[in-house]
Amino acid sequence: MSYAGLKFFATAALFFGSLQVGAAEPETLEAVKQSIMTPGYIAQLFAGLALVIGLIIVLAALFKRFGQPVMNQNPMRVLGGLSVGQRERLVLVQVGEEQILLGVAPGHVTKIKTLDTPIVDPSAFSQSKGAGLSQLFSKGQKIEATS
Repeated sequence: MSYAGLKFFATAALFFGSLQVGAAEPETLEAVKQSIMTPGYIAQLFAGLALVIGLIIVLAALFKRFGQPVMNQNPMRVLGGLSVGQRERLVLVQVGEEQILLGVAPGHVTKIKTLDTPIVDPSAFSQSKGAGLSQLFSKGQKIEATS
């Protein structure tokens, strides 16, 4: 007999076996219900629930702290961004050794300038999590747009 046939017969046996329990006397069912819902069972149920919720919280905290994937092999990374409008941003992207300033708006991305000298030192950026473009622009460095 094949695996599918055995599975069918096992499912049918469970189904018909459960029908026999449904046909039992009402007093027996009431006694089973009362024996299941004991205070110890309910305490065990809530302890298991608390354990699962606690595990979810601990895993979320660990993922928040250590969950950032290490992308050292990725040659592209976003160094910073600056909001210049309600839905427009300037984004500084590093591709390999080159830094590119992009204008990002809903529906399109525009290359504004490829920087000859890097604004952000990549080694210092990886150490300090970056300052953001707003602080870089406030230092008096001016970037000219090319068309």
